[in-house]
Amino acid sequence: MKRTTIALTALALALCACAGSGVKKSLSRDEPAARAAMPLVDAVEQYKIENGRYPSDLEKLVPDYAEKVDMAELEKLGLRYRPWQQSSSYRFTFRSGSLSCTWTPEEAEWACDDR
Repeated sequence: MKRTTIALTALALALCACAGSGVKKSLSRDEPAARAAMPLVDAVEQYKIENGRYPSDLEKLVPDYAEKVDMAELEKLGLRYRPWQQSSSYRFTFRSGSLSCTWTPEEAEWACDDR
């Protein structure tokens, strides 16, 4: 019985180690791309409240919803905005090391997968 328990435990640990890819990971709030995205998330949401849809691009936020949008800085951080479903939703995405992270209004949090 004891050997069976040890064998099953070892098998479970091996399976957990192999299942690392695709597993959601937590994201540090200090991640530069995530920090840069959060004011834009607020601006995009405010835009939708007032216009009934999300903006087709971030430049549409200036000057009413955001003072400026530094596209060069966002590109440097690897942060991308993608409206989808005919501007009824959107995604912010970036990579951090092996993590691929996405923000959607449906989730309202960063979901990161180890790739």
